[in-house]
Amino acid sequence: MKLTLLFIFLFVFNSNSQLKYFVEYNASINKGFDRIRPITDLIFSNSLTFNVKNEKFIYSLGLGREDWNFDFFRRRIDNPSLFSYYCNTYKVIPQIEREFSIPKTKISINIGVGLKIYFKNQLKDSLTKGFGNILQIKPSTLMKLNPSSFSNKLDGVIFGSLEDYNYITNIPYAIKCNLAFQYNFKTWGIKMYLEPYIMNLRYQNAKNVLNQGSSFIFFLDLGIGINHAIVFKKKVNQPTL
Repeated sequence: MKLTLLFIFLFVFNSNSQLKYFVEYNASINKGFDRIRPITDLIFSNSLTFNVKNEKFIYSLGLGREDWNFDFFRRRIDNPSLFSYYCNTYKVIPQIEREFSIPKTKISINIGVGLKIYFKNQLKDSLTKGFGNILQIKPSTLMKLNPSSFSNKLDGVIFGSLEDYNYITNIPYAIKCNLAFQYNFKTWGIKMYLEPYIMNLRYQNAKNVLNQGSSFIFFLDLGIGINHAIVFKKKVNQPTL
């Protein structure tokens, strides 16, 4: 929250500066590049932001949502019903960018850094991260495992011990970078961007709830954005007689 307020404070500007305002809609997918994935195997992200441009810097604050299809995390093909499900989370997105205009063109390149601050992200059926073999399964599947057994078998799928798995209990934030290529019209702009980010995960052990910790996972989004300038009409003083 303090970092969000800091970005809002950056909107406070010098009276001699010339500011431009615009709103922007962004949509992206988090897609693996190692193989072609079906549409149900993606993370969809979209957001609406308010932006203030001061010379070459752009300060933005947005509100967004991510829809997670957990086939994306699955690393095995045995019985998808034990692994696949859907949920969503919301986020506040403060960001600062530096714009580099290409002379004699309408193209600009933006490089930025920012945060994703997540809320209402108590994940449906939660997400379980198996460290080491990167195996994600449903906690409802884990509930069927025998906690005293070192090996479990469900519907033909062999699982290890319950203590081999960790619930992800919370996703508080992610630190992100942004590289965008934008084509500018008169009052409109359209861009494509790459957004690598590192997401913080808080977890606890599926067998021993007192065994808790935190970890980071890397993602890369590919997205498109469209923005529109907000033009304020200047007040013209009528001459007095």
